[in-house]
Amino acid sequence: MIFFGILTVFNFALIHGKAAHGFARQYLDTARWIDQNLDKNARIASLDAGFLGYFSNREFFDLFGLTTPVMQEVTVFYADDEGTKFEIMEQLPSQLRPSHFVLHKKRFDHNNWNPYQALMKFDKNGKPRIIHSARVLIPAFLIGTDLQVWEADWSLANSGDRPGSPIEGVIVDRVDIADTLSEKKHGVYIKNSAPGFLGNNQFHKLPSEDGRIIMDGGRGIFGSLSMRLSGIHPGKNLIIRMRILPIKYNNKLEVHVNGKPIGNWFLPTSNKGRWLEPMIILKSTIITEETIHLTLSGMFMPFHLWAIEKNGTRK
Repeated sequence: MIFFGILTVFNFALIHGKAAHGFARQYLDTARWIDQNLDKNARIASLDAGFLGYFSNREFFDLFGLTTPVMQEVTVFYADDEGTKFEIMEQLPSQLRPSHFVLHKKRFDHNNWNPYQALMKFDKNGKPRIIHSARVLIPAFLIGTDLQVWEADWSLANSGDRPGSPIEGVIVDRVDIADTLSEKKHGVYIKNSAPGFLGNNQFHKLPSEDGRIIMDGGRGIFGSLSMRLSGIHPGKNLIIRMRILPIKYNNKLEVHVNGKPIGNWFLPTSNKGRWLEPMIILKSTIITEETIHLTLSGMFMPFHLWAIEKNGTRK
């Protein structure tokens, strides 16, 4: 048994060593390619600050926040929080956003897909414009597949701020889910029963109801989402409109206003490849103050929420 254990340890060390060597070669070769081929003003974003940051000789944007402080508060060991990272980058001045990304084609910890692919530039045939790819010389089983360099497309930055179709009335307040500044401003509190639900934190690029392409970040909620909404006129109906992706196996939310239950909100369960923005009306008899506390409980994935009044005053 001891002999078998020793063999197992040595075998694992050999496999892991080969994988680490393959990983290092990928990043070193890519950094040298960037140094020789990309514009000197290119701003490179990646999840690994070592080889790329040093050997590329370019300004580096560390998605994990080790060398880029603005990203530190949304980085945890077990989740990348891509939705919030997108929201942070979206709010930056255009000259400070990453111009290029260096990421693996597929990630083992994201069911073999690239969670940043919505930011890719595409050619006229609808294919991603990959400008460089470093092959996996020795399988790096703890990371992913080929390491790719691609140019970022920020043309849809802030496209999610407005609803995806015309509204009847005026937006008096707006909560941008996964945007930490907006969430702090509105006292957002999330109580999840199952951490990591739906990847928990994502961003997507999809058409809206009127055909406009919108990119937005959001969170998977399996529990409750609470927030403070202001600028409201007491005694008037308040329309709550929420951008979501559907959850096929559950569509009922419990709605509370100022701690009091007011009923259920049944969300659509199919989106046919587009954003959904269902609405619920909070009756005037419920709206007694200029600020309300709204809590939505259930299993859902929100990206944006708007408080709308007919003939209201724009905030």
